[in-house]
Amino acid sequence: MPAEIYLPNSFLGKPNYVDKEHTTGKIKDFFGSNMDLTEKYICDYCNCKFKVETSVKFFTKELSDEDFSKEYVTKYRKTKLFLSEK
Repeated sequence: MPAEIYLPNSFLGKPNYVDKEHTTGKIKDFFGSNMDLTEKYICDYCNCKFKVETSVKFFTKELSDEDFSKEYVTKYRKTKLFLSEK
């Protein structure tokens, strides 16, 4: 399974800062790590070493019925843990 071989942060990368062109939104530069699409693994059954390489395609589609021009806030709630004492 891919989730056994690839580590999410390594696979997707972790851009810490993205510098974009202010008029077009085109990415000029970024700081952080890029996607790592190659991984080495040892088979759990036969101990054979192998390399896995993948390719990824991203597709975008304009959502004309969505209005993102208005400001909005996403609220996060911290989950609280309650232990009952007897």
